[in-house]
Amino acid sequence: MAELESPTRISKYANCSPSCYVISFVYLDRFTQQQSAICINSFCVHRLLITSVMIAAKFMDDGYYNNVYYAKVGGISTTEMNFLEVDFLFGLGFQLNVNPTTFSNYFSYLQHELFLLHPPLISSSNKSKSRSRTTNLLQYEDDQQ
Repeated sequence: MAELESPTRISKYANCSPSCYVISFVYLDRFTQQQSAICINSFCVHRLLITSVMIAAKFMDDGYYNNVYYAKVGGISTTEMNFLEVDFLFGLGFQLNVNPTTFSNYFSYLQHELFLLHPPLISSSNKSKSRSRTTNLLQYEDDQQ
């Protein structure tokens, strides 16, 4: 499976809650910090990604798929998926809780990165509407003083 296809495929078929992707990112960050000797390359990056999403779904969501399903989504064997799950959990020291502040920080970071990748498109008609609303708001605020 091509590395660029993996995130799209996972988001299409994992069917987990949006918060799972944030939690998955937290787990990946924790894992790479705690297991700094592991070299992350094109061979293992999609394996880490599907594993972290699967673990986040199992921990966060009421409904989730079994390891056989996630293995198919990730293009790996069920045996490897099982091994990766155990290895990832030990690599995290089974620290799966994410406090609200940490969640919020990672969520904000991901939102910012997404905004940089895909800035909102503003058409010329929307620009003029946006300016007029801003101008009206500023005038209203000035009138109140």
